[in-house]
Amino acid sequence: MVYKRTEKEIFDTILNVANEHDFVRAVILNGSKADKNCLKDDYQDFDILFIVKNVEYIVNSKIFPDKLGKILIMQTPDKMDGIWPDNKDKYTYTSS
Repeated sequence: MVYKRTEKEIFDTILNVANEHDFVRAVILNGSKADKNCLKDDYQDFDILFIVKNVEYIVNSKIFPDKLGKILIMQTPDKMDGIWPDNKDKYTYTSS
């Protein structure tokens, strides 16, 4: 049997990760979960934006994404071609 975390457990994990690291300045929820008018369903994901002090440190340390839970698939659109853009003030992880 596969354990599925509740929405509250996921939100708690996100907030705990943010509170544990002083480099996290803010956490923003966007997407359908942030829209009160959107109907909830079992397939909604969590679109989370972490505002951090040093993006390059986070990307190079590779410590951050797996703190949210087991990663099955991860995409890094900002580095898909193997080259991280010269502008290192943003970075995108897409994971499931």
